[in-house]
Amino acid sequence: MELLELIRDRAVFLTLPLVIIIMCVFLIYATLKKKSLLPKGFKVMIIIVSVVIISLSATAILLIILFGNNA
Repeated sequence: MELLELIRDRAVFLTLPLVIIIMCVFLIYATLKKKSLLPKGFKVMIIIVSVVIISLSATAILLIILFGNNA
């Protein structure tokens, strides 16, 4: 229950990292589609950058939940 209360109190700050994660997932999905006209090296670069952004956003979510009052 305590974790749910922490998340509810910081919901405003959690929306941007969640939106960024969702956008990156859709970008990876669009890149991996069969009919994508992008070159292979560009696809790999998009996937790597998207994964890095997703991990940074997930780290931001954890930091907001854990240290929201002290930051």
